[in-house]
Amino acid sequence: MTCDDVSERLLGLQFGGLEAKERRAVEEHLLLCPACVGEHLDLLRASTAADDRLRAGPEAKARTRRAVARELGLAAESEARSRWDRPLALAFAAVVVLFANLASRALTRGPGAPPHRVVVEAGGAG
Repeated sequence: MTCDDVSERLLGLQFGGLEAKERRAVEEHLLLCPACVGEHLDLLRASTAADDRLRAGPEAKARTRRAVARELGLAAESEARSRWDRPLALAFAAVVVLFANLASRALTRGPGAPPHRVVVEAGGAG
């Protein structure tokens, strides 16, 4: 395989678009040709930089959320509600845990309840 052949297939190699036989041939050529390895690395760096530039930042995500909320008519209530969602959820979870604890204590006290401990007298057997 020549350098020109490899150069045409580097993009396919990077994105998995080559068949197994063709991929092996390109990889074998890359083991022997520093110029093609350099070209392959340049392509990898360029695609990584493009991925980083295309990734949405927090500001873009917030703008998108606000635009979708406006379209759905939820703009005012979603911003006010989002501040309280987590604390209210935690408070609700705490109340549920407290209630479950109190209910289990109430059910395990009184007549007919299982013993909380078993007392074994020393020297009783023998």
